[in-house]
Amino acid sequence: MLLLTLVGSSCFAQEQEPDKVNVTLKQDPQHSTYYYGTWYEGIYSYQAPTGVEVWYATSVDGGVIHLEKSTDNIIYNNCGVILRGPGTTVTLTKHSDGGSAGKTSALTGTGDEAITQDNDYNYYVLSYAAQYGVGFYRLADGITIPPHKAYYKVSKSSSPAPAHEVLLFDFGDDQTGVEAISMEEPRSAGTTPSSAEGHAFYNLQGCKVAQPAKGVYIVNGRKMVVK
Repeated sequence: MLLLTLVGSSCFAQEQEPDKVNVTLKQDPQHSTYYYGTWYEGIYSYQAPTGVEVWYATSVDGGVIHLEKSTDNIIYNNCGVILRGPGTTVTLTKHSDGGSAGKTSALTGTGDEAITQDNDYNYYVLSYAAQYGVGFYRLADGITIPPHKAYYKVSKSSSPAPAHEVLLFDFGDDQTGVEAISMEEPRSAGTTPSSAEGHAFYNLQGCKVAQPAKGVYIVNGRKMVVK
């Protein structure tokens, strides 16, 4: 799978106690008004400017990263976040020296230095592929992750088999989020929901599925959750 990688899209102002840092975002080829990046800092908290969205990951399950939009645009220390803005550069302003804010994220990240993956874990980083769009894609073993990047990490022993190739974003009611399809009504074998009539279902490994059970699928180029 050819990926337009976003893993190296953040740059950090190399100062002892920076009051401002610049993060470079990359454009979503499928939704050209959106630019994406990630940020993680282990010591200081930062605030994103008005017009830039800060998304915290509340949970990860079934191939989906469930997101919650920050109401104050503060990126608290030790919380990996996804940034979405209208342009290529975001300037973050130092908010505090960190401390407990009661905010958590399912995403972790790198500090001032790059890290090399632990091969006992699967790592997922922000990237893009035409089939699925922008999401968190699984890295091959041994790749170095640059400083101040948010990522998702899960033990290989607890990962599904085969492991998900991509984790899609659930922005709730956002237009680029995962679309839900109800499968609760009784259906005869081989039938599909009306909103997906005539279209093939593909799982997150890219395999065609004849009778989808609960989970996340790609249908006609759109992300869908069968409930």
